[in-house]
Amino acid sequence: MIGLGENDFAALREFHSVIEPHLETIVKRVYQKMFDFDWMKRHFVPKHHGFEGNAPESVDNVSLNHAQIHFRRKKLKEYFAKLSTPAGDETFAVLLDVIGHIHTPHKGSPTRAVPIVQITALLGFIDDQFAKAISKLKLKVADRVKLQRAYSKVFWVQNNMFIRHYTN
Repeated sequence: MIGLGENDFAALREFHSVIEPHLETIVKRVYQKMFDFDWMKRHFVPKHHGFEGNAPESVDNVSLNHAQIHFRRKKLKEYFAKLSTPAGDETFAVLLDVIGHIHTPHKGSPTRAVPIVQITALLGFIDDQFAKAISKLKLKVADRVKLQRAYSKVFWVQNNMFIRHYTN
């Protein structure tokens, strides 16, 4: 029903080099927004898989400058890049499913379980940040619209992949 298809994947691939320089800014804004709320910051206390340093001891020790947050920001940027580079191949659905899987209480890590209402709000914010970045790109209006629609569809599908892991 969402209609995510080859035309969307083609737009994501075609304009990856144009959006890629903006990914760091998007990641920065996402983390700044999450750090506005202690109920979001608490998800950054447990040690992140693959991070080799010391995790923060409590929410009070979590900061945007903590090494684990730099690690996680790098992972989010890599995720955003993966949304457009292999877009459309068989690994794409697996990527979205794994991302949904690892953040849920039923099938992911209990220490990393994020309530679905927070996930949904975050994906809405992320979609808005992409819309803001895309609106400023030096592309034809039709290409900006095509790219924004493609990202919005991806984030809707990602949201559905999260929701599916919140049900038994």
